[in-house]
Amino acid sequence: MEVDFLRILYYAFLAAWIFCPTAVANMTPPIVRGKVPIDGGRKWSDGRRILGDGKTWEGLISAPATGMMVGIVQMLIAYFLDWPFWNIFGEFPYYIVVLFCLSFGAVFGDALGSFIKRRLNIGRGKKAIGLDQYDLVGGTFILLVLAYFFTDGFVYTAFIYNGTFYPIVTLVALVVCEPLVHFGINVIGYKIGTKDVPW
Repeated sequence: MEVDFLRILYYAFLAAWIFCPTAVANMTPPIVRGKVPIDGGRKWSDGRRILGDGKTWEGLISAPATGMMVGIVQMLIAYFLDWPFWNIFGEFPYYIVVLFCLSFGAVFGDALGSFIKRRLNIGRGKKAIGLDQYDLVGGTFILLVLAYFFTDGFVYTAFIYNGTFYPIVTLVALVVCEPLVHFGINVIGYKIGTKDVPW
């Protein structure tokens, strides 16, 4: 069986393209360095913080806003370059919901991961194998699936594009490779000084 490497590279590019708003949203809170914690310093019934000081309102607001703006810029670039997948996030108003899910999913998944880590008594900045790597992708998938069902399937192009399933194929491939992608994003953040740890 002949392997079409160009098609594989194309799908890999699409995966990175679709994931770009999520990646940018994930890198935004450390840059913003918010001061107001979402949980307001409150503790859960186990006596530990609900989320911790690392999850702030500034990050919660700035991350999806930045990710959505990046997604819109991507669409404009692809449109003016006449790329065939310029509307892979959907057409108006659908792409607004898709980009929100892709962007807010990063901070939602990260906050959910922090909540679980606090319950497991894992300190802030400490490693949690699996959870650290898949929290933002998990949060994004949860929101996309909810958006799909609660809008009666109108968030369609997030899963199927031009009658093909390659967005879902590329996203599944990205999930498989996500630990490497996540590690790369965090190492970049650590090197430029926006993250305290490279994970």
